[in-house]
Amino acid sequence: MRTIRILLILLAAIGSAPAFPEKDLNALYEHALKKSDSVKTARLNYERCRLLARRAVSDLLPSLSLGSGLSQSWSSESDYAPSSENGSFSADISFNLKLLDGFSNIYALKNARLELESAEIALRESMQSIFTATAECYLDILYNAETIKYFEEQKAVLETRKKEAEKLIELGLGIASDMLTVDIDLLGNDRELMAAGNAYSKSVLLMTKLTGLNEDSLKGLRDEVTLEEIGKIAGLPQELDYDTLWNNALEKRPDIAKKNIDLTMSRNSVKTSSAIFFPTISAGGGYSVSGENFTADRRGFSARVSLDIPIISNAWKNILNIMINKNGLESKRVELNALLDDAAYEIRACLMNYEESLKGLEISTATLEKSRITLSISKEKYSLGGIKLLDLQQVELNYKNSMNTLLKDKYQLMKNILLLSAAAGYLMDIGGIDEK
Repeated sequence: MRTIRILLILLAAIGSAPAFPEKDLNALYEHALKKSDSVKTARLNYERCRLLARRAVSDLLPSLSLGSGLSQSWSSESDYAPSSENGSFSADISFNLKLLDGFSNIYALKNARLELESAEIALRESMQSIFTATAECYLDILYNAETIKYFEEQKAVLETRKKEAEKLIELGLGIASDMLTVDIDLLGNDRELMAAGNAYSKSVLLMTKLTGLNEDSLKGLRDEVTLEEIGKIAGLPQELDYDTLWNNALEKRPDIAKKNIDLTMSRNSVKTSSAIFFPTISAGGGYSVSGENFTADRRGFSARVSLDIPIISNAWKNILNIMINKNGLESKRVELNALLDDAAYEIRACLMNYEESLKGLEISTATLEKSRITLSISKEKYSLGGIKLLDLQQVELNYKNSMNTLLKDKYQLMKNILLLSAAAGYLMDIGGIDEK
């Protein structure tokens, strides 16, 4: 734990993501956001939920109506001729407001606002997913590029050793098996170089799919990214322990937040379906003008309060609705508990992977240093004739393998840092998600 704490003091700094150079992670993330259909869908759904919330507010507002009328009657006394004496006029303006509707409108408004909150979280979750995918692909590109560089350097070293082996054979100081050994190593190196090239091409292809950029525009990426930069992006705390990570996940993980909102909405649905059995109280009033002979000689205000008590009104249907909503509530509880179990496992697994890759990086760093010292000593012995070319070649190969292992461990640690941050909900605070 002390080692983890020391490394995070160097790697992690809580705050926003650093400004990467053009065409690097921040720029790639911007392009990926613009291209992502999932982000576009989440943004449209957020706008839809915002309109639904406004509509729910309008259901609580009073209704206002304006009406007017004219009437004309005919009788045999006037030979069925129209006359103003048989006409009438009326006009009125009225409003109506539900003071109590079993709280159904209130719960509907609450659910609309909760749905809007859930849509916002879904939008942020989609943006985080794009950020994580882009960051992982970015690391893959850099790792594969460094791997290609490593095998190209290794090939140059092996070709040099091959020429030396040929000279020794010409001078009668070498044997054919030395040459065969170098050839075998060259073939193996070429195979690894081809695999690294394919992996690089695939990672670039994935980045073009994520961002919509062409391959030529990705050639300006930096050669490497540092652990310190990834630590700042991840935003992990300096003290890494399960309880801290779990508490942050409960507060900020988007999937947990959405499930909690779904549970609250299900509770409100149960209350809404039960509200049908409660009385409805409404108030209203108006102003009217009317009169005979098309005159407005009668004017007046009116006010009313009404109470509606349901006795039997689709009672069995309403009871079934309550039962259905209660069943849905229990289902949401089960889903939340299942998600919490999955999240707890994910955090523990990511923490274990992080600790393993951290320890692996420490071991590979120490191994590389020992390999470097061994190579320096072996080169000196070879120059003095103390060891054969094949022995030096093996030491050089061990040194290069140590470099390759260190490279793998470094990038695996970077990925595990990001995965742990996402599992514990820290990535929701960075990457410009709040501002965007």
